[in-house]
Amino acid sequence: MDSRDIRFGSLIAKVVGVACTLLLSLALFLVLYANTYRGYLILLVVIAANVGILFVPARGQAVRGALSYAKSAALCLVSLLATLLVMEVLFPALLPLEYSQVRDLSQRTQNSLSSKSGAASRVYNNSEQKRPSRSLCAEGTGPDSSGWHEPYKKFEYFGYDPNERFTYLNIVCWNSEGYFDDDHLREKPTGVYRIVFIGDSYVEAIQVPLAAAFHKLLEAHLNLGAQSSPGQALRFEVIALGNSGAGQRENLNVLKTLATLYHPDMVVITLCSNDFCDDDPVLNQERVLFLGQVAPVLRGLLRHNYLLPAFVVRRYAEFRQSRIAVSPELLQWSADDLPQIELAWARSLSLIRESRDYCAARGIQFALTYLGSELEVKHLIDREATIAALKSMGPGHHGINWDPKRSVERTARFCEDNRIAFISLVDSLAGAQKESGKLVFWDHYTIFGHEIAAQNLQKRLGPK
Repeated sequence: MDSRDIRFGSLIAKVVGVACTLLLSLALFLVLYANTYRGYLILLVVIAANVGILFVPARGQAVRGALSYAKSAALCLVSLLATLLVMEVLFPALLPLEYSQVRDLSQRTQNSLSSKSGAASRVYNNSEQKRPSRSLCAEGTGPDSSGWHEPYKKFEYFGYDPNERFTYLNIVCWNSEGYFDDDHLREKPTGVYRIVFIGDSYVEAIQVPLAAAFHKLLEAHLNLGAQSSPGQALRFEVIALGNSGAGQRENLNVLKTLATLYHPDMVVITLCSNDFCDDDPVLNQERVLFLGQVAPVLRGLLRHNYLLPAFVVRRYAEFRQSRIAVSPELLQWSADDLPQIELAWARSLSLIRESRDYCAARGIQFALTYLGSELEVKHLIDREATIAALKSMGPGHHGINWDPKRSVERTARFCEDNRIAFISLVDSLAGAQKESGKLVFWDHYTIFGHEIAAQNLQKRLGPK
């Protein structure tokens, strides 16, 4: 064997030995990370596993070289993880102020729901939700946890109704598909006209009781109208497939993989004003940073009590946040064309067209509903005050020529050009708020906001 073969064999042994150690350690860490929040224990188990590698005997010439490199990699990992553990233990003593800040963030992140739920003046159990058994709903899940949108797992939402001025606890049970809705048969019953709504948190609607969600109110309105119409034998069934943070890319995926399994007569894709950010990873990250939200990575570190890494991640996020003058979500309402915003909007609208084409090829009616935002509603009610509020939001906002009607007008033009049935809820929401004095937005739609949305949709989708 010449020297070239020896060097090549040594290289292969090094790659195999190091890669096996790193991959096995990573796999062990990820499995434990997903199944327990005891962060220190996870590190100790991974350290113990690598210490075990150091004592594996070498049997045979073929594995001796690879094993020696595996042991070197294991020794490096043991040193690295042990150092991290020591630094984590010393963190409170070395940086007490920073430790107290991240500890407070951890407590607020993990205890926000449990601390509020006891103060709720009303509890919505959603007992009318149709599912095979009342006992199916399991305890305790939340956003970014393994049970979020997991079939028959439970989530508790603490809310406030600004119109009736009461707090409430909404006990959400995800259905068999992991959505907040009744269970529905895949096979459509005879005499049923099915409408499927696809969208983000507005369709998810965990902020209100299921019976008060706009899709359930719409279903009730449509069936009441059908009963009062001579010769109308149809029964309407409205299905909601909503998931927080979904943009048009995810909506298209849900349409293809799930919605069509219900054999819908009509699909209604909903468009939220932040969808263009959801469909663009860079803009979405900037939006999360600007809002100071706890990102999933940071939330995971806090839950596992990795406070030092969480502190580093938080400080890096704050540094990046300081470099963002205006939220990209707000920039969509600049009257001037901004290339990155225009490109992102074009991408989202293109995905909507793809959803329409997918439905058309299968003989499914298609409509797009623009859900609106609190800013757009306020602008219709009081234009001058809304523009003044935008300009006073801080550096970078004053010099922008604001046009809060731009997104809905952009969407309306797109639908007209592409012959897509279009429903905007902005005018009806603003009109109802102005006339009644009741708020249609709070966290998302209020209970009153859902009522107005359902009434408007019934006028557009009901029997003519």
